[in-house]
Amino acid sequence: MKTLYITDLDGTFLNPDGNVTETSASLINKMIDDGLLFTVATARSRVSASKILNSLNLNIPVVLMNGVFIFDPVKEKYLSANPISEEKAEEVIKIFEKHCQTPFMFSFSKGNIDLQYTAFSNKAQEDFYEERKHKYKKFQKVSDLSVSGKSVVYFANLVSYEQGKPLFDEISHLNGVSAVFYEDTYYDCWYLEVFSDKSSKPGGMEFIKKYTNADKTVAFGDNLNDIAMLKAADYCCAVSNGRKEVRDIADRTIGSNSDDAVAKEIFKMFYGKQ
Repeated sequence: MKTLYITDLDGTFLNPDGNVTETSASLINKMIDDGLLFTVATARSRVSASKILNSLNLNIPVVLMNGVFIFDPVKEKYLSANPISEEKAEEVIKIFEKHCQTPFMFSFSKGNIDLQYTAFSNKAQEDFYEERKHKYKKFQKVSDLSVSGKSVVYFANLVSYEQGKPLFDEISHLNGVSAVFYEDTYYDCWYLEVFSDKSSKPGGMEFIKKYTNADKTVAFGDNLNDIAMLKAADYCCAVSNGRKEVRDIADRTIGSNSDDAVAKEIFKMFYGKQ
């Protein structure tokens, strides 16, 4: 029986500094050499995730931006992309403007992701920009967000819970889009992300399950945006540093992301040591 192992990155597989440790890389690469089907499902884009994952010998597709993209790291090719319709993207922008919020808008063209923003509302947004400004081909400040002529795939906003919750509630009622709202792993804020309703981590997991002809799935996560994937998996684990809501729905709670818990758990499961 072929099993697909799929893990979230930040707060789950990555250590608290946001890196893949030598221990995790060594364990995962040994198992991949022995036939392990291993992949990741992350809110990160290819640009944001690629350097972090370069120590892993990934040989099957990965799920990016909460399922907006399925990317093949071997062929360096996007296998699937789900843009937001122009009409719905405009509605999302209007809701952000109504709540006086300034999101980052991601668009996709010819294999590249471009970002636009109008202003920074807090330090977390400034840090987001500083970390990524040289990684994308275009990262532009504009007077107004416009979807005209663009294939918009994603909106991301870093806000306080009090600012973001009403915004999330309103956007969640829009047909044609999905939204996730969760506490950020690194910044003192919450992440609000909006994307096509055709995109999701569980949808990405199912795509890769079929792509690899796997028989079952085992998923790992820590945060609210992982819950749907964990529920859809045949078996799921939460890391001990994860949110209580995630630990409550998991089949098993394992160790912390500071102790290579995901790689060690997969090692035991893959080699039948438990």
